[in-house]
Amino acid sequence: MDTRGLLIHCHTNESFNIDADTNLYKQIVDEMSDRAGDFMPHSCWTKVNLDDSEYTEIPSKSDASKNAMRVLEKNQTLTAMLECWLGCDENNASIDCETGGIPNESKVFELEEFLKGLGDLSFFNEFKNSSSYKITPDFMTIQEISMINSLTKNSHELKILEIGGGYGRLAEAVLNVYKGVKYVLADSVPISLMYAYLFLKKNLPNHRIGLFYDNPSANPLDYDCYIIPAWHLESVCTENSIDFNLFVNIYSMQEMSQWHVDYYLDFFNRFGADRALIYLNNSKEYIFKGDWNYPKQWQLLYRNNSPFSMTLNSPTEIFVKGDSDYTHLNNLVTAPYNNSLYISFLNSSGRYSRQFIKILAAYVDLVKESKEVYIYGTGDVATYWGTIMTRYSIDLNCKGFVVSDGQLKKDVFFGHNVYYLSEVNITEKTVFLIALCPTYAREVCESLQKRGLPIISWVIERI
Repeated sequence: MDTRGLLIHCHTNESFNIDADTNLYKQIVDEMSDRAGDFMPHSCWTKVNLDDSEYTEIPSKSDASKNAMRVLEKNQTLTAMLECWLGCDENNASIDCETGGIPNESKVFELEEFLKGLGDLSFFNEFKNSSSYKITPDFMTIQEISMINSLTKNSHELKILEIGGGYGRLAEAVLNVYKGVKYVLADSVPISLMYAYLFLKKNLPNHRIGLFYDNPSANPLDYDCYIIPAWHLESVCTENSIDFNLFVNIYSMQEMSQWHVDYYLDFFNRFGADRALIYLNNSKEYIFKGDWNYPKQWQLLYRNNSPFSMTLNSPTEIFVKGDSDYTHLNNLVTAPYNNSLYISFLNSSGRYSRQFIKILAAYVDLVKESKEVYIYGTGDVATYWGTIMTRYSIDLNCKGFVVSDGQLKKDVFFGHNVYYLSEVNITEKTVFLIALCPTYAREVCESLQKRGLPIISWVIERI
């Protein structure tokens, strides 16, 4: 692909100083309520307070519409939404708990070493040495565009479909770097659709940025970037006989239901050109914990964690669409990754186990009068708890594990039943041990405390 240059963007504070378009937003929300159907966004994106304990996979039409309008009331500017998309506050400062800096220097160093291993520091060096305004997630963009560049450098044309592109972070970078790219950005979240359009219009003034609501009958490929609600994507692509040669999903499928994930993987397969590339980056231990039913004719080129992996099991995955069954070849790529997860887990256990055992021993005394102890969570942190308790025969009188209502859940976890919170018969003897990462632990603790439920906060902040 021909490039305009290596600098992904030159931002200032003004780049994000964008007010909401209330009329456009209401138009999107009204149509979402009428037309979205199965594409209704997960309730985590139509709630003002992202309270994990109240997640339900698909909200009702009335709830989704009402809550979506409340989201706008709280986020009247793009900067107000940056924390949801980027982990930054309204001043674009990183809220990373380790540094609080702009950017997170440890992540920048880790990324540099990661890209050295891939053999391409060109985008990294250009951006790091520029006078451009920088926030930590910009370096995540560098990682993504460096990997995409290595895959597409010999392509003559690039037709990209990104599902769940937020406010257009990656789309802006790709369109800044490459010439002749056609980029379709599909989303189910009203505030993402609105701000993506406004952000790209402002920051890419020399590009043609299209929006479905301005011209529903348009061919998306007549624009440099076309933003479309997910519930119209298939009909528009079918009507215009569009096939794509690169599909992108970053931190979005991890917030979907099993139906959504299956649908989009199948969509990529049906609307992908021969040898189309699929670039995915999602945690396997977030809201969605179901099955990833990749088509057998997709050859897995790469699966590994990166400097910006959200959890222990949060790989970047790259596939190429073929015409054979690649199951056995894919297993050769999957096996080393699975082994690396096990090694990483053991290393984490070694760092924390002595301190953790002491604290759990204290918990045994604390809860010995209780006959109804529940551990809240079944993700990475809870896995660590379960492993240590099993290895060292620590008895907490555990009645079972608990997850928030509406979450996908396992039936059994470390030999104990898994319950939804609403299924727990809470008595004066009930106590919850919170085994979640810090962000979600705080949210769940606050929610349980508001309901007057007894909790013991988390003790392992990171693994």
